Amino acid sequence: MSDIKEIDFYDLFDLEYIQTLQDDFSNATGVASIITDTNGIPLTKPSNFTKLCFDIIRKTDLGYENCCKSDAKMGEGLENGYKLQKCSSGGLWDSGTAIIVDGKHIANWLIGQIRDENQNYRDISEYIKQIGADEEQAALAFNDVPQMSIDKFKKIAVALSSITNQLSKLAYQNILHQRIIEKSNRVETAMVDSERKYRLLFENMTSGFALHEMVYDNGNPVDYRYIDVNPAFEKLTGAKKSDLIGHTVKEIMPHTEQYWIDTYGNVTQTGIPISYENYSQEIGKHFDVWAFSPEPNKFAVVFTDVTAKKNAEEIIAAKNKELEQIIFVASHDLRTPLVNIEGYSRELEYSINEIIGKLELQKNISNNGMILDLKADIRSVKESLAIVRNSTKQMDILIKGLLKLSRTGRESLKISNIDMNLLVSDVISSMEFQVKSISANIIVERLLPCVGDEVHLIQVFSNLISNSIKYLEVKRPLIIEIKSYREGNNVVYTLEDNGIGIGIKNKDKIFELFYRINPKLLDGEGIGLTIVRQILGKLNGKIQVESDFGDGCKFYITLPAG
Repeated sequence: MSDIKEIDFYDLFDLEYIQTLQDDFSNATGVASIITDTNGIPLTKPSNFTKLCFDIIRKTDLGYENCCKSDAKMGEGLENGYKLQKCSSGGLWDSGTAIIVDGKHIANWLIGQIRDENQNYRDISEYIKQIGADEEQAALAFNDVPQMSIDKFKKIAVALSSITNQLSKLAYQNILHQRIIEKSNRVETAMVDSERKYRLLFENMTSGFALHEMVYDNGNPVDYRYIDVNPAFEKLTGAKKSDLIGHTVKEIMPHTEQYWIDTYGNVTQTGIPISYENYSQEIGKHFDVWAFSPEPNKFAVVFTDVTAKKNAEEIIAAKNKELEQIIFVASHDLRTPLVNIEGYSRELEYSINEIIGKLELQKNISNNGMILDLKADIRSVKESLAIVRNSTKQMDILIKGLLKLSRTGRESLKISNIDMNLLVSDVISSMEFQVKSISANIIVERLLPCVGDEVHLIQVFSNLISNSIKYLEVKRPLIIEIKSYREGNNVVYTLEDNGIGIGIKNKDKIFELFYRINPKLLDGEGIGLTIVRQILGKLNGKIQVESDFGDGCKFYITLPAG
C-alpha cells in the first residue's frame, strides 16, 4: 500500500451501504449522525439532524462555517477512541471518532445534537444572535432537541468507536484484497502475453531450440530427457518432435558419448552457460551451440547450422594456403633470373665504364667522327643499363615483400596469454637507438593483457612504432602514447602519435599491399601495415585508424582479452 496517501473515503466504502449503516445506527440510538472529511465537509447525508442545527444554525453562513470547524476538530489526534464535548457552534453535546486506514486519517464519524438535563435555551441565545439566526424559531427548536444523560451518550460514543475501528480494518482489508486481485490479474495477463510472445518466438525462430531434463543416478548425470523442441529443431536435425518428447537421449541415440552428458550436467548443476561448435557425424552438419540452465535440473540448447559457413571457411583457408604457396614459389623462382639480370647488368656497366676510360685516353683521335659516335652510343647503353638496374632493384624489393608476406601467412601460431606491458617494453628497448636519435618521447600507460602470439604481436607493435618514427613531423618533437581499455570480451590498444598524419583519401589505402604515401621521399616496401592487418586477422583481431593530415595518427588494435 505504498500509494495509501492517494486513497480517499470513496475508494474504501460503498456510499449507499455506509449511508444505510449510518441511518440505522442513528435510528437505533436516537442521536444525529453524519460522516465528514477531515475538513468537516459532509460525505454522507445527515441522519436525524435536529431542526435547531439543520434548519436554523447551519442555514446561516457563519453558523455553517463554525459547524464545519467543530466537526473537523472532533477527529483530530484520534488513533483509537473518541471525543465527547459540546459543539463549539451550537453548544449541544457531540461525539466524534476518526476513520483511520493504515495510519491515514481519511474521515470523521460524528454523532450528537443532544442536550443534557441541565442545558436550556439561555445557554445558546447569545450565539444565536451572533450568527444572525431567528431567535424565536431557535427557542422553539431547542425544546425539540433530544435530552439524554451524558453517561448514556458516552456508551453510544464507545459503541460507535468500536464500529468505526472495525469498519476501518474491514475497509483496509477489502482494498488490500482488491489490490491483490488487481495485481494477480495483471500478473496473469502479463504471463499470458509473455507465453504468447514466447510461443510465437519458439515456433518461428530460425535457430533450433530444445529443452531437456537431466537424469541422475546417485547425484551423477547419466542421461537427459527431451521436454520440448521447436520446429526449427526438427528442420535442422531431421528428427520428429513426436519421436523425441518424453524419451531420453540414450533411448534415441544409444551411442551418445558420456562427455556430452557430463557437459550438460555441469551446466545444469552450476548454472554456468557454455557455447561451442560441434560436428554431428550422424547428421553430417556443423552446429554452433549455446547451452544454459533456465531452471533447476533442466537445460536448454539453442543452435544454428553453420555447415555452409564452415565449408566456406575451409575453402577460403585452402585457397589462401594455395595462394600463399604460389606467391612463395613464384617469388622464390623469380629471384633466380632477377639475380642473373642484376649481376650481368652490373658486369656490363663495369665493362662500359672501362671502355669509356680507354677511349678518353686516346687524345690524338678524340676528334675522329667514328670514335665520337661510338662514345655517344656507349653512354646511351650505360644510361639504359642504369634504368635496367634501377628497375631490377625495385623488382627485388617487391619480390622480397611478397616472400615476407607469404612467410607471415605460413607461420604457425603459438597462442597464449600475453603480458603487453613486458612485450611493448621489449619492443621499445630494441628501438632505443632510433628513439634517442630523434629525441622521441614514448608514453606507455599500464596495459591490459590479451590472448595472442608473442612473436607476431612484437612484429605488429614494431611496425606501428617504426611508422610513427618514419612519418614524424620535423617541426615538433615526436610523442607516441600507448594505452588500452576493455570492450566486451576484447581489449583495445591505442597507439597515437603527433606525426604528419594521413589525409582522408589515404586512410583506406594504407593497409593495401605495396601502398606508400610518399614513395619518393621515404624508403620502404609498402607491406608493413598489410602484414599487421594479416597478423591481427589470424589472431581474431583487427586494426583501425583515425587521422587528419598534419595532426598525427591514432591506431586502434583490437584483440581477445586475456
